[in-house]
Amino acid sequence: MHKEHCKIAKDLNSRYLNTPDDNIGPIVSALTSIGPAAGKRKSTVLGLGIGCFGELSAGIGNVCTFVAL
Repeated sequence: MHKEHCKIAKDLNSRYLNTPDDNIGPIVSALTSIGPAAGKRKSTVLGLGIGCFGELSAGIGNVCTFVAL
């Protein structure tokens, strides 16, 4: 999971669910349950997009690699 996503999820757990900072709250748990993704970082959330001229976001290569495995 990306560092910024992790920080936001921890903040949400702390603010709205009263989860202590040293515990893994339900929001962080849900994000990390997505599972490993292709590439060097596990549990990565990829934002995929297609432009109006058919261009693809950089993460599409990781998805193709993951599907091929």
